Amino acid sequence: MQYYAKQRRVVGAIILATDPGVGGATVARMEGGDFKAWSWGGEAEFLGLAEFLKLSAVDYKVTWHLEHPPKTTGRGRPESTGFVLGENYGFIKGVVQASGIRLHLVRPQEWQAGITGIKGKEYKERKNLIWEEAKRLFPAPAHVTKKNADAWMILHHAQTSNKYDNK
Repeated sequence: MQYYAKQRRVVGAIILATDPGVGGATVARMEGGDFKAWSWGGEAEFLGLAEFLKLSAVDYKVTWHLEHPPKTTGRGRPESTGFVLGENYGFIKGVVQASGIRLHLVRPQEWQAGITGIKGKEYKERKNLIWEEAKRLFPAPAHVTKKNADAWMILHHAQTSNKYDNK
């Protein structure tokens, strides 16, 4: 018995970025330059998104950038936050890898490196700086919120870094 691979007709690129945090989100630059955002709605919803993008990978080069979380949650943050972050990260990483979509893991230090004034700030102040920078880089109609601002900044890093082959 012989198997034949389906012929790929790549017509463009889709770049995704995911913040796996408790209130995380996934954002994307779709072919044509449109932006989309999805809030973390649980595992079933994420599986639907991944399946849609897996099917899209037939015609588009799809790359997914996932935040690789730190081992600790930082000062003043409950341990349960770290557990949920790790659980979401593992689930998302497994789903994306199983879908066959190219996956890049991005450490917070990498995507936060270009944000002025963030070093040494407390959690809430850092989050506000990230939100303000994301709104500046992705003005309306991108729908930047405090909950999805990290994902927008991971997307910005993915688009501007020479480290990734997104095109």
